[in-house]
Amino acid sequence: YCYDNFGEPGAAQAELIVADRLKLDDVLVVPNPAPGPAAFTFFSSTRPDQARIRIYTPIGRLVRTIETNNLATGFNVVEWDGADWGGRPLANGVYIYSLEVRDGEEVSKAFEKFIMLR
Repeated sequence: YCYDNFGEPGAAQAELIVADRLKLDDVLVVPNPAPGPAAFTFFSSTRPDQARIRIYTPIGRLVRTIETNNLATGFNVVEWDGADWGGRPLANGVYIYSLEVRDGEEVSKAFEKFIMLR
């Protein structure tokens, strides 16, 4: 049994789904457009061992790689300072990023774009 906001009893059903493999969902850059520092967010069906984010210019030049092992099953956030390898702020424009997460031998990837607008 369960109770609604008014204290009235009722019945509800819940479905429990157990993930048996690594899957990414809801991969975003927040905010987008980014004024500088931003966060890469994603939902993972299992607890990944590692995440690697690569940021590219539209012509394919790699400007930054971010790696983390501090991950969880479910919602994850990876902070980024908005700068390139040398600590310089990225110029205004469109950028492409790849997110790769690993769980043992399993790998899941996502590719998206974002706008840098200072």
